[in-house]
This record gives sequence, C-alpha cells and structure tokens, in this order.
Amino acid sequence: MTRNLTNDTKSSIDFYKKQKELGDLFYLHVGIKRNKKDLQKVLEEVKILKKQLPKMGVTDKVKKYNTNLIEFLEFKNMLELSEMILLSAISREESRGAHFRTDFPSENVKFARHTVMDKQGVLHED
Repeated sequence: MTRNLTNDTKSSIDFYKKQKELGDLFYLHVGIKRNKKDLQKVLEEVKILKKQLPKMGVTDKVKKYNTNLIEFLEFKNMLELSEMILLSAISREESRGAHFRTDFPSENVKFARHTVMDKQGVLHED
C-alpha cells in the first residue's frame, strides 16, 4: 500500500528532529571508533524510525518547489542507507583503515576484499 506523502493528516512525529537524532547517534557510535554492541543499538533505533515513518510526513502542501517533501524523501533514503551501513559495519569484524572496531582491533585477512551490499544483507566478493 502506497502512502500519500502529502496527506491532510498532521504528522505526529517531526522527522527533522529524528534526522538530527540519527546524525547524533552516527556521530557517537558509527564513526571511526565503533563496536558491535553500539552498532546494534543504533541499528535497532533505525528500525524503530522506519516503523515510525507512517507517523511522519510532509506538512508543506505546496505543489512547486516543495523542499519539505524533498527533505522527507531524503530522510527516508537516509534510513535505508543507514541500515545498510550498519549491517555492513556489524558484519566486518575487524579494524581496517580509519575504521577501528574496539572489539576487533586487528585486521582480518578474510575481509581483505570489497564488500557488496544488497537489500537482503551483506555479501562478500572474492
């Protein structure tokens, strides 16, 4: 079922506030220094936000140059990308380059390859 993004019902959750909270979570827990426990907590928050999307939406009803609509669509995409980033970071049990896993401080030769992500999960390519 497709939801009308410009419906007449008032949005009960401000997606701008949630977008800021998500950015703060990523800054604190998904940056250079990370660990599985914190990554999983942020992933759970992203899943909650995705479930709350029907309670968020566009409040500006103009038909032309609607930046509120564009920003809402960008937020939805941000949630999809956030989930993929987190799944990938959780599956990569090593430290490599600038990304340091406090729970896996060394490089692992098993991950010395590109990571390919799709909507079903993380796949590793030889």
